[in-house]
Amino acid sequence: MEKKTVQGGVCDHQIERTWNCALVKSACDEETIFRSSRQMQGAPERGHGGVCLLQETIRDWRLGICISATKTACSPNQASCQGFGKRFLENDDSCKIENTKYGSCGDRCSWSPEDCADSENWNFPSKDCTCDKVRVGGCQKNDAIFCAVSGQACDDTSTWLSPTEVTSRAGIECFLCAEVGGGEIAKAVSTSSGDILIGSGSDIYTLDQTTNTTDKLFNEENIKSIKLYAPLGGLICAFFFVSVAAFLHIKLCQKIKRGDKKEDKKMEKRVKEIGDEGKKETAVEIMINDDIEESSCPSSHCSNEEEDIANTLAMHFK
Repeated sequence: MEKKTVQGGVCDHQIERTWNCALVKSACDEETIFRSSRQMQGAPERGHGGVCLLQETIRDWRLGICISATKTACSPNQASCQGFGKRFLENDDSCKIENTKYGSCGDRCSWSPEDCADSENWNFPSKDCTCDKVRVGGCQKNDAIFCAVSGQACDDTSTWLSPTEVTSRAGIECFLCAEVGGGEIAKAVSTSSGDILIGSGSDIYTLDQTTNTTDKLFNEENIKSIKLYAPLGGLICAFFFVSVAAFLHIKLCQKIKRGDKKEDKKMEKRVKEIGDEGKKETAVEIMINDDIEESSCPSSHCSNEEEDIANTLAMHFK
């Protein structure tokens, strides 16, 4: 039988453009709009409310606490305190979904006594009822089932099915969270569709024997690595390109300076050969003409012509 887990919805604040995760509509105030887990399917994992779909978010969800005259017990709702104590405090930091002992309807671990049939007795807390054993219901839309803790988690277009109805009608078992083993989260995570993945390494598969490649690639460990190393890679690339640009600039400047010094030496040599500082302008003009002639004559004749011109100029200025 296919097994799925609960996913969270979102309280969406349209004006302030903020949001917070919510398991049920009653968690949202008047200024926010509740969006069910069905409506949040496909949301970016770390974007607008997509994190509320993740199993780690569900496990870390804060619950309330039942208080009696002599003891306390973590509880998901005030109704569960039935027979334990009358006082209930919400959002206790020490009470999380993953460390709470839930109640049971007879032998079936349950979220609330409201899930019990008339023939079932409510027992709270039940020492063996951890979150991975708590059976919950689901919100049905056409043929799709989205596991949820109560009818308050369904949107207006979905129909609520109790824990027993979701199994008898849809052939699905919905659980509050994935299996826990050895004090740690087992090799089991919830996919974006709520299916449970089990296995290890590359041998990961859903309990209904289907494979979701996207969930395997974009798991929590890989996403954290991307966030850690992506900025570093960008800095290294930027440093490389800046270094290359600086190196080329320096080389270009050095080449220009060498060219200027070569021309200055050539000028001094020609003026000295002419032997008259007063005729420097004439020498410059001759050198310009020399450069033009250098670019137009074959290399085998240029050196002889330069020598003839130099000799003629030397004779003229004596």
